[in-house]
Amino acid sequence: MIHPFPKVGDAYAGIAKGFGYNLDGGEIHPRFLSSLKRRTAENRRNNNANALANEERSYSWWREIFLESMGDLLKHEDIDKIFNACHEEYALGKYWRPYPDVLPVLRTLKEHGMELVVLSNWDHRLHRTLADLDLAKYFKHIYISTEIGFAKPQPGAFHYILNDCRLPAND
Repeated sequence: MIHPFPKVGDAYAGIAKGFGYNLDGGEIHPRFLSSLKRRTAENRRNNNANALANEERSYSWWREIFLESMGDLLKHEDIDKIFNACHEEYALGKYWRPYPDVLPVLRTLKEHGMELVVLSNWDHRLHRTLADLDLAKYFKHIYISTEIGFAKPQPGAFHYILNDCRLPAND
């Protein structure tokens, strides 16, 4: 539904600039993607889909990716404050864009009386992101793995939504 813009490396470098660093987003971004891909694969390999279905674990997971992406480019005493700034700042809509077909589809579905929900393996920051992008208004509910305790593709995530919406599975 949405994608990062600008690239994560550029965004992180821009945020670090506010702390006096002049970093190359083009260097950070491939490191970020490599770490993200490796850690996601580890979760799959370990059959640990619910690894991120908790705010504390999600925060730690993103911190490790941040450290692998740019920790060696920062002074040790600055790492926590820059990570926290990146983590919170990245919830802002200015760092995200909807894919081109998203708004027309959401509008059409809403006009046809469809009740829409989001099920995402993000964390609490997604509420802010969708609100900033003016997308939250299209959804009756926004379900986030760290808030419901289940991550996709675990059946518990889908059962949670069915129970909460009081829907039979065949609906």
